[in-house]
Amino acid sequence: MSSIYIHIPFCKQRCIYCDYHFVVSKKKEDELINSIINEIRIRKDYLKEKKLSSIYFGGGTPSILSTHLIKKILKNIGDVFIVSKNTEITIEINPDDINKKKLDDYFKIGINRLSIGIQSFDDEILKSLSRSHNSMQAKSSIEIAINSQIKNISVDIMFNLPNQDLIKLDESLHSCFDYEINHLSIYGLTIEPNTVLHKKILQNKINKPCDEMFIKHYNHIADLCQKMGFLNYEISNFCRENYESNHNKNYWLGNEYLGIGPSAHSFNGISRRWNVKNNSLYINWLNNNKKYYESETLNKKDIYNEYIIRRLRTKKGVNVEEIENKSHKTFFLKNIKPWLNHGYVSNEAQNYFLERKGKIICDKITESLFLI
Repeated sequence: MSSIYIHIPFCKQRCIYCDYHFVVSKKKEDELINSIINEIRIRKDYLKEKKLSSIYFGGGTPSILSTHLIKKILKNIGDVFIVSKNTEITIEINPDDINKKKLDDYFKIGINRLSIGIQSFDDEILKSLSRSHNSMQAKSSIEIAINSQIKNISVDIMFNLPNQDLIKLDESLHSCFDYEINHLSIYGLTIEPNTVLHKKILQNKINKPCDEMFIKHYNHIADLCQKMGFLNYEISNFCRENYESNHNKNYWLGNEYLGIGPSAHSFNGISRRWNVKNNSLYINWLNNNKKYYESETLNKKDIYNEYIIRRLRTKKGVNVEEIENKSHKTFFLKNIKPWLNHGYVSNEAQNYFLERKGKIICDKITESLFLI
C-alpha cells in the first residue's frame, strides 16, 4: 500500500494554535504548483509500489486553490503512478470554501473524500481560535457536502479548548452526528512553541489547557462515538463501518508514502525525508537541481521505535511477531508488562493494544517502550 501527500502551503489566515508551514499570500502560486508537479516527476521511483491506495491534499488550506490547479496535479500523479477507481483521494477543505459547484467540480476530477475543518460549531470558540468561518457556515457546509456526489465525508473537531465545557463539546459532536457524517477526527488542543496561542498563554490572556478536562473531553467523545456506532480505529480517528481513512491507516501501519511540496515528509520503510519549510527556497532549489530536502536512514533501533509509536495508536496494536530483532522483542515484552498488569494495555495472543485509559496516556506508555 502506497500513498502520496501533497502539501499546499497557502491559507487565508493563521489560526492561533497552528504551527504548520504556510503563507497567507498566493503571489508564487503558479510557481509553487509547477514545482510540485516537477517534484512528482523527479521522485517517480521513490515508492516501490506504483499503485496508490490514497492521495491526500493537505496544508495549509488546499481548498483555496482553483480546481483546475488541483486537476493539474492529479493528472501528473496519474501520469507517473497508478491511480484507480479505488484510490481514495481526499482534500482538506474549510467550511467557507464549500459550495455546490466546487464540490461538483471536485467530483468530476476524481476527488472522492472531503475532510472538513469545522473544529467547533460555537461562534465564540471559533472567533477565539481565529477560524475564518462561523457556526452557520459550518452547518451549511456539511449540508452541502452530504448532498453532493462525494459521499465520503470526514469532519475535524477540536477539544479541550479555552471556554469549551462539556455542553459546548457535546453540541458540536451532536451537530456532526445529526448530519450523519461517516468519519470524525478529533484533536486535543496542544501548545506549539512560537504560535499565537503560546504567546497568549505566556501573557496570561488565555488559560493553559487542563489535563483533567482533556481526560473528561476524550472520554465523552469516545463514549458518544461508541454509542453512535463509530469505530475507534486510531486514537484520534473514529468512523462508521467501512469508512476508515485509507490514508490514515497507511501512515499509522507504517506503509510507504511520498510527501510532495514544501515541508512535506516521506517514508519508504528504510529512510525518512523532509522538504525545506520555505516556499521560495523550495521553488528555487528544486528547479535548479539543488538539494531541497534533508534525509536520514533508519537503523534497527529507529525502525523498532517507529513501529511502536505508530502501531500502538491503532486498533491493531503491536504484534510482537512483527518485531524482527529478538532483543527488541524481549525489551518490549518486559516493558509492556506493567501497563498490561494495570489495565492500560490488553493483549490477544501476540497483539498488544491500548485500552481507553491507555489511549489517554499513549505518549507516556510509548516512551517507556522506546529504545534510547
